[in-house]
Amino acid sequence: MRSAKKAALVLVSFLSLACSMLEVGHVLRFGHLAPLGLHADVIVRKADYGIPGISKVYEPRVTNFGLAPETVMVCEVREDWDSIPYVSEIANSIEKWDPNSNKWENIFRDVDKSSSCPHATATRLWPLQSVSGGEVAVAGYDIFAIGDKARSAVFPGNRKAIATTPILIDEHPTVAGVPFRVRH
Repeated sequence: MRSAKKAALVLVSFLSLACSMLEVGHVLRFGHLAPLGLHADVIVRKADYGIPGISKVYEPRVTNFGLAPETVMVCEVREDWDSIPYVSEIANSIEKWDPNSNKWENIFRDVDKSSSCPHATATRLWPLQSVSGGEVAVAGYDIFAIGDKARSAVFPGNRKAIATTPILIDEHPTVAGVPFRVRH
């Protein structure tokens, strides 16, 4: 009986250490703890989308930090410039902080991104598995100026939207009125 207790104690210790290491890694990478369950983060990368003055793209991702699988809805998006004909992305939108109303406002005011996916399919996210919302050059939108705050809201399906932490807009197009294409 003692060896069973020791084995259980070792297993609990190992699981506690593994969870602690995951949380420490998340804090080091994103600056905050990840809650149990579905969680959204934004990944910032250097990229050149051909927008003068814009050097960063932002990718919202939803990760399952729960103990059991979660079902989310993903969109099958055609990427005509990639060799992969369709990619699965979670529906999302971009929000801008309005200091006057103290609220986050969807920059696509007349578009409901949570229901704009013509080819939505359910997919299962296993623990620690994630799905992307696609890359976008957020600072390239005319609505943003340097110093503004933006975030992504992702729509996992029939539940409340999950928001990422805010990002600070620190660049803007150097040529005004240049149309651009985002991978979104």
